[in-house]
Formats: sequence, C-alpha cells, structure tokens
Amino acid sequence: MKEHTVRSRYVFTGQVLSVRVDEVLLPDGRREDREIVERREGVRILPVTNDGQSLLLLQYRHAIGQEVLTFPGGGVEPSDGNAEDAAHRELFEETGYCAGSLKEIFVSPGSAAIRHRVHYFLARNLYRPDEPPPPSTEHARVLPVPWQDTVDLAERLEFTDPACSLVILYTERMKLLRYPILAPSYGRARRGRSFTS
Repeated sequence: MKEHTVRSRYVFTGQVLSVRVDEVLLPDGRREDREIVERREGVRILPVTNDGQSLLLLQYRHAIGQEVLTFPGGGVEPSDGNAEDAAHRELFEETGYCAGSLKEIFVSPGSAAIRHRVHYFLARNLYRPDEPPPPSTEHARVLPVPWQDTVDLAERLEFTDPACSLVILYTERMKLLRYPILAPSYGRARRGRSFTS
C-alpha cells in the first residue's frame, strides 16, 4: 500500500549525501516521519582483461576502519551523459584501462531508508589508451585476480558490497566470459585466506 508524502524537509546536506525527512500519510489515516538518506547515482564496474584477470580495487574505507575489496566505480557526474559514460570514465580514472565493450548487469535502486541508484557493469575487451589517466585523489590499489579466484572470493562473501558478489556469480552462471582463462590460478592454494588480510 502506497504512502503519500505530505511534506519534505532536508536536515543535512553534505558533499556525499543528504538526509531528508518526509512526513507521510498512511492508508489508515495516521501520519509518520520517514528518514531517508540520499546519495547521487553511482556506477560499479567489473573489468575483466582478455587474459582472464579481473581488476579489483583494494581500498581503505574510513567508515568501517578497514581495507575492502571492491569494484572500480564512483558517482555519476553532471558532465557525464549517462551512467554508461560515467562507467567508462571511472574505469579509466581508477585502473588506466578503457573498455571496448560494456554490459549493464543490473541496477540497484537502494534500500528501505537509502535512496542510492547504482548501475553495475561488466567491462570487457580492455585496452590501455596512449594517454595516462588523470591523477587520482583516491588511495586505492588495483589488484589483478584470475577469474576463478574472483569467483571463489564471491562465493566466500569477501566483498563488503554483496552486489559485487552477485555480479560475479551472475557473470559466471550466465557464461558471459566466452574466452578461455589463460592466467595461472593461485586462489585454490589460498582458499580460506582473504586477499585483504
């Protein structure tokens, strides 16, 4: 049953997120407040090289006080034409690679109290352009991981963002990678040990 918004007000507006309070009218006639966190639209990219390496990021997250394994990505900027343009830009800025093909896997609309639309892409046919990427303000390390080890990481829920695991397992299940995996595998020997340790 739909709730109708009576009025809205912002109680915080920052560089990364805003907090909005909506007064809503319930179907039974009562009124309640709904606190909503808003973040601008974002993208996450799973890049896989032609020799079967996924390019993951090892990045420190202050909010949880630890390094996490994640995908390249970021926010959709006003200068981006759309989410796909943002994905191409973020991939180049964070890894130095460009994608010959980009496939949107799914879009996450957010959760009950967080409005944050995120597009998840699979990037293939990667290549390095002649020009270097712009200097990055984010302190992240690119971690090439053989594809089967990437699947192992997803199965062990090593990603703090569960959507990353979903994209990897969907890509594997639907056989979206059609080329042979040529890179040597080392994850089997490391089973049970986190890449972030």
